[in-house]
Amino acid sequence: MIAIYVLALGLALFLFTRFTIFVGREKNAYLDRIVQSRTQNLRENNRHLHSDLERATKRNAKLITTRDELLNRSLTAEKRLAHSNAELKDANRDLEALSHTLVQDLRAPLIKMQAFAHTLRLPHHSVTERERAEMCAFIAVQCERLTSRVESLLSLSTGSQSDLAWQKVPLTPLIDEVRRHLMTERASHNVIWKLTDPLPIIAGDPPLLRQLFVHIVSNALKFSSDKPTAKIQITASSSSRPDYIDISISDDGIGFDEASATDILKPFHQLNNPNRYPGSGTGLTNAQRIATRHDGSIRATGAPREGVTFVITLPTRPPSIIIT
Repeated sequence: MIAIYVLALGLALFLFTRFTIFVGREKNAYLDRIVQSRTQNLRENNRHLHSDLERATKRNAKLITTRDELLNRSLTAEKRLAHSNAELKDANRDLEALSHTLVQDLRAPLIKMQAFAHTLRLPHHSVTERERAEMCAFIAVQCERLTSRVESLLSLSTGSQSDLAWQKVPLTPLIDEVRRHLMTERASHNVIWKLTDPLPIIAGDPPLLRQLFVHIVSNALKFSSDKPTAKIQITASSSSRPDYIDISISDDGIGFDEASATDILKPFHQLNNPNRYPGSGTGLTNAQRIATRHDGSIRATGAPREGVTFVITLPTRPPSIIIT
């Protein structure tokens, strides 16, 4: 009997152990399934979170870009406004100077023309035919002069108001075309040209830039016309301003007193005898205004009988604050 009890007890223990192992395996398998399911859910959630984070990052980047663009536009608008105010002040100052110059320049001939016209209305015996002819000739010359002044004022207005069409402008062919154009009017004028080859590429409105260089080169030709053989040099060098270039145009003409350097660019301000060196007195003024519209400048240096050098500073790319 004892043997049977022992055998039954051993069998019971064996069955209990096997049952315990089976239950443990099933439990572990269940727990593994739960862990795998939760791990998969976590991975899905992480993927969704990562996607949401990427979208949020992109939105944030767009917001930052938009903010920066708005700030840049605001700064650009402020710069444009400041530039416009500066241009307006310059225009008002030029207008005042021009009005004063016109009054001083035109008052005397108008008064004289009025007096001559009154005299010409007198009976024939009061004025000789020679005097009458001289008065008529004076009135005709002054009318031409006044017409030239009006045309010059219109030219100045056009150079100040027309819109700028910014382009890259190779300077060498532009200067060559200007030289050919001006020399056709001065076939008897012997000139030795010395040019930097090649001249740089600048930025600006081609017709206005051509007009600028016509004025400067024409000035050099006119005031060196007394020379048997004139020498004109056109060179280019780096400017102290980034993205700008200095173009120097020098002649060996009659020059001018350095004390008059600030007057040489004023409208209708002719430093030399207008009968010997005829002109409207607005060419250099117009050139300066064109340079200013391109955010550039012109300065002149010289000495009597030693010629003049004009240094024209112009951009190599469109300045960002220019208002066209």
